[in-house]
Amino acid sequence: MISKSTLQFLKDIAANNHKEWFEANKEVYLKSQENIKQFMLDVEKRLNQTDVIEGSKLYRIYRDVRFSKDKTPYKNYFSGYFKRKGAERRGSYYFSIEPGNTIIGGGFYGPNKEDLFRIRKEFEADGTHIENIVNHPSFIKHFGSLQGDGVATAPKGFEKAHPHIKWIRKKQFFAFEKFTDKEVLSDDFEEKVLGAFLAIRPFFDYMSDVLTTNLNGESVLDS
Repeated sequence: MISKSTLQFLKDIAANNHKEWFEANKEVYLKSQENIKQFMLDVEKRLNQTDVIEGSKLYRIYRDVRFSKDKTPYKNYFSGYFKRKGAERRGSYYFSIEPGNTIIGGGFYGPNKEDLFRIRKEFEADGTHIENIVNHPSFIKHFGSLQGDGVATAPKGFEKAHPHIKWIRKKQFFAFEKFTDKEVLSDDFEEKVLGAFLAIRPFFDYMSDVLTTNLNGESVLDS
């Protein structure tokens, strides 16, 4: 469970985002961090019942302010991800615990040039699979729609009038479910998190199939 004290710490650091306060409350931070780490261990154990997880990572609370106008030194949220194991499994499960803005889901934020081209060629050849996934009642219930930025018209080499251009235009692919603080602190929050992760799994599996095969359906992975 996520504890009330963890959410309170995040609220407090949002209101007192400076080194002096953080150093004075270091023990509260460490206790909150440990609460999140335990939450991650519990979720990873459950995820491994339906998937194969290579490991997880909790991001640092310290912000990289080198290229940001916002010079506050600390994040007011805990975030991390669970990485699926092996080249044959694409996609990572992501979470961010933030008072008033907790999100659970995942996807592909910045596919490399080769992967993005392969995805677009798949959509160009057949858009029914992605349509079926994002229009499934479970996907809509949890996420509403597939999110992500795209180009303004059409990528180079693709027709603007293509029937699946709305998918071809995309350069990011992700989906998140939002949760209230009350839900985050509830006894069944872990179940809700797993429900969101299970709902995005068909999308991950589809993208894994696409990115590990060529347009003829032949594997591109080393044997």
